Amino acid sequence: MTAVVQGVRSNYDTDLFLPLISAVAERAGHLYGVDEGSDVALRVIADHSRATAFLLADGVSPANEGRGYVLRRLIRRATRFGMKLGFDSPFFNSSAGGVADLMGDVYPELRQAAELIARVTIAEEDRFFRALAAGTRVFEDVVAEVRASGSSCIPGDQAFRLYDTYGLPVELTREFASDAGLQIDEREFRAAMESQRSRARAAWKGGSEAAAAQTLVAELSEQGIESTVFTGYAEYAQEDVEIIGLLHENQPIEELKCGWQGTMIVDVTPFYGESGGQVGDRGEACSENGHAVVSDTQRLPGGLVAHSVEVDSGELSVGGKVNLKIDTERRVNTARNHTATHLLHAALRDQLGEHVRQSGSMVAPDHLRFDFSHFAPVDADQLAGLERDVNEAIRADIAVEISEMSHQEAIEGGALAFFGDKYGDVVRVVSVPGVSTELCGGTHVARTGKIGTFMIIKEESVAAGTRRVEAITGPTAVERLQRQRDRLRQVTAGL
Repeated sequence: MTAVVQGVRSNYDTDLFLPLISAVAERAGHLYGVDEGSDVALRVIADHSRATAFLLADGVSPANEGRGYVLRRLIRRATRFGMKLGFDSPFFNSSAGGVADLMGDVYPELRQAAELIARVTIAEEDRFFRALAAGTRVFEDVVAEVRASGSSCIPGDQAFRLYDTYGLPVELTREFASDAGLQIDEREFRAAMESQRSRARAAWKGGSEAAAAQTLVAELSEQGIESTVFTGYAEYAQEDVEIIGLLHENQPIEELKCGWQGTMIVDVTPFYGESGGQVGDRGEACSENGHAVVSDTQRLPGGLVAHSVEVDSGELSVGGKVNLKIDTERRVNTARNHTATHLLHAALRDQLGEHVRQSGSMVAPDHLRFDFSHFAPVDADQLAGLERDVNEAIRADIAVEISEMSHQEAIEGGALAFFGDKYGDVVRVVSVPGVSTELCGGTHVARTGKIGTFMIIKEESVAAGTRRVEAITGPTAVERLQRQRDRLRQVTAGL
């Protein structure tokens, strides 16, 4: 539509792309529209600049899996096409940064994330150029070996090693091989790639257990049982719930005997299944015929909740009734840390800027871990400011408000939602009035004062453009402070 309105033949000739293309062409010393090969490279760079800028502004960080891997591939592909234009040092950061200048009036989040975009893209380019340098040196050794053997074909396992170990894209290996008058054993390379995928599938955590669980889920679905009712927001125990499924050694069974470990699925549970970064509950399951320790709880796709159990007396049976009780102290400490992550997120955005977005978290009873998008280390003064802000919110003893509403209503009300997360039509909103409002399905304290004390214990980088803060709260923080005080006393006593 834009091309039609502006009277041009291609989207790339519109004012959405052409300023980006012209800027890269000028830096590279090429004229757009003269050579088709150069034109393709310029269009790819412009397109990937836009995609990269918006992904970074939405809180995605380069990574080796998921959406972060898509972003990394975009940056590296643009860099490869830049090499075709003659660039031998970072350039893409300027092009991606130009997107904020071009579209920042309409999308203000691009301007807010401008520094993040520049820092992350240049870090990724630097990393890629270093990988190429190392991979190129190894490639030259491979070429020497191939020629010494009298062959004209680079073995596929060597091409795969260049890709897997040294980060040299197979497209570049093909190009370098062609320049050297060689070719790659493509069949062997594809076999090595497939072998790697097979190993990854086999090593995937819980692979066999997950497959068995899904088989049981399918069987229950045929019976019209789609989900486990969760009562744990308000209750820490539940009596007379029905066992609707059992697994032992990845096989559905009718009875789980004393000494056996397995998985139990019930129709109603107060146990929180691990999700949203919050660990699953632990506790116990008791019936007239047996007792089991619940060591973990996982939420299965579709809504059923799986309890990892070990029967220490009697037995558990499908169709039998059982009383469930969670480890209350563990749950309360986990709730402290979960609410604290919301306060920390708000403090980070307030102190470092609104470009800060959550990119991962882990909420356990003894500590919390929060990953977020940011382009530089958080210095000591900033860390002290974060602790101060979070502890001020804790001392204010603000009532935590939890409600359900439509997704659109929540977003319009200012709730934070995160790129890539999946939300239903109705969402749960956790709000600390005046401080934080987020979409969240986790468990929380009733008032911020219940958190007690908040203490940051570590800040570090986990990826380009992604930082991590680890912190502790409540009794754990008090115990750490007491240990530090005792050590200080010992040191001063010896002076």
